[in-house]
Amino acid sequence: MRGATILPAICGAHRDCRRLPSSPNCAEPFMRFVPENPDFRLSPFSGMAREHWVQAAVFLLEGVFAHLGNVREPLVFPRRSPEAYPRPGATWVSLRAQEMEGLARTFLIAAPLIEENPDLMVRGINVRDYYARQILQACDPSSPTFMGHAEDIARANGGQLAQQLVEVAALCIGLMSARTSVWSQYSEMERATIAACFHDHAHGKTHPHNWRFFNVLTGAFLEANEVAVDAVAMDGHLHALMAFYAGDGWYRDGLEFDYYSAWAFQFYGALWCDWTGYQRRPETARMIERRHGELMAVYPHFFGRNGESLLWGRSAIYRCAASSPLVAAFRLRETPIDPGWARRIASGNLLQFLGRDDLWMDEIPSLGFFGPCDPVLQSYSCAASPFWLAKIFQALSLPKDSPFWTAVENEGEWPRLGSGVQTVLLERPGLMATIHGSTGAAECRPGKLALAQSWYQRLAFNTAFPWEADDEAGATAMSYSLRRLGEDSSEAAGKWATPVAMRHGGFRDGVLYRQIIFRRNSPMPDVVIDLADIVIPGGVLRVDRVRADGECELRLGHFGLPHLHGMAPEIREWREDGAQFATAVCGERGLLLATYRGWSGVAAQVHTCKNVEAETSTVLYAVRSRGERMAEVSLLVTLMLHRTDGRHWTASETDLVREIVPATDCEAGVTVCFKDGEERTVDFSRIEGRLGG
Repeated sequence: MRGATILPAICGAHRDCRRLPSSPNCAEPFMRFVPENPDFRLSPFSGMAREHWVQAAVFLLEGVFAHLGNVREPLVFPRRSPEAYPRPGATWVSLRAQEMEGLARTFLIAAPLIEENPDLMVRGINVRDYYARQILQACDPSSPTFMGHAEDIARANGGQLAQQLVEVAALCIGLMSARTSVWSQYSEMERATIAACFHDHAHGKTHPHNWRFFNVLTGAFLEANEVAVDAVAMDGHLHALMAFYAGDGWYRDGLEFDYYSAWAFQFYGALWCDWTGYQRRPETARMIERRHGELMAVYPHFFGRNGESLLWGRSAIYRCAASSPLVAAFRLRETPIDPGWARRIASGNLLQFLGRDDLWMDEIPSLGFFGPCDPVLQSYSCAASPFWLAKIFQALSLPKDSPFWTAVENEGEWPRLGSGVQTVLLERPGLMATIHGSTGAAECRPGKLALAQSWYQRLAFNTAFPWEADDEAGATAMSYSLRRLGEDSSEAAGKWATPVAMRHGGFRDGVLYRQIIFRRNSPMPDVVIDLADIVIPGGVLRVDRVRADGECELRLGHFGLPHLHGMAPEIREWREDGAQFATAVCGERGLLLATYRGWSGVAAQVHTCKNVEAETSTVLYAVRSRGERMAEVSLLVTLMLHRTDGRHWTASETDLVREIVPATDCEAGVTVCFKDGEERTVDFSRIEGRLGG
């Protein structure tokens, strides 16, 4: 596969009635999904066979239907965050949108269940009858819960789009999954009412990114049910979507690369192929299938050993939707992924969230990554939005004899790693994915970032040490932070800033090159840091070159370490052979930071309400202090390690670097000589000619 390189490895549902001890970070006490009678023969790692996925789906629906006063009202969940919509004074568009999210996203969970068992009852409610009635009412202009016509929505919303188009597409996915039990049970007139509403939204205004798939999927649903659509318009959307393809299995959604490539482009594309694509537009379907195959060749490296997904990019509240393209792969004619590894990842990803007692609020998944967390929310988030995780339950629409269900679980590449590390390089999207055998963690290093948003602007993302929000005091996790000093009179003077853009410089001789940019009040950067990552087992050795315009103070944060169960970490500091070391260990997780060159010291900062896993957390960070004026060009060498075994580092585990030899032009780079005999040369010369964003 051109562009993508895999480097050789371096040597029964119930609300937990047993009242298991609850985490102090738990929002809904004593509640988490525990599979009944796990099957460790078919699924030796997760215990999750198909029946346990059904248990998980019913478990979620039990929480959903706890919010229903009577069967004729829509699903509306409590708004627990001021960041969520609908906000005070909201228009009818916003009110209908939250109802549509509650209906459509939970229907994705229910649809495969009621196709298999139309008489399914949850909390005394016939699930099939409830959704069939609510879908019809949402599409009926005479109903008080009618979602609205596309033009009326745009007009009432100041010309802006709302969530209705998104949820129409979700209803289409659900109706295709429940085609016999729901769609075919409507009368001819009722189907015409629903089709007219869907047709209106399919041909309405959309956003010029992944949203085009909502038009395409809705059009495909109509085509599959013999309703005519504007083929020219649908083809236009498809062509625009295909043009976002960058290569190596990744689409660029707007400005960034993130999970939308996976849970939108690749997930929806596979469904479209299965519904109508292979039959009506076979060339495009084959293109989508081929691109999906390229993703499957590398995507498992974005998950931890137990199937954990990263908190990376926007919409973190969708959680285990990250593994939905692994499920959707089995809707394609060619499925180039090991089904046992695919199900192991997807089941682990499901349990990563549903198996936690801090996930729940009001008996449904909270607005956060684990527990409630406002910093991960976007303006389009409402209380029902987390149910986009339901995409993963398309697995239950696969045939029972699908290899996804019949293959024995396995761990793919992990057993061959030992304590080593394996890295996948994706030049086109500028991504590096790494799996660490010693810790079971997966990491992603982005390289092409255009937005100054903290969900993207990080040096790395790690499954064992999830993202933290920016720290205004200058100790932002896994990021450089800069404060301008001297005679700077701008508004930014004295404030800590994080990078506004990142560019990808390629991978050469064991070194990943990138560049981050800081700007002040003009489009021209005033501080540039050239980055060089040397990935090693359990971490990275960084050699970074700072190009500063004026006097500034600089900090580099490690990952955030959550204080689980209210326990603060044990921190140790020492000096050895001119390097300064600091470690922090809390429970099973630990971090090490060592500074070899260019820094004045290390420190630790306790954060409150920054970490997605705990109320408080600690960040180790390196410091270039105010009293030391930074040269116009300076080299910084830093070691950053992580571990997940609860142990502190021994002397032999930290004594990794034998010598750091500057280049002849000392600002052009260094050669790092490791104690094991390995050498890596960092060469920043001509980096500007190799950068791409």
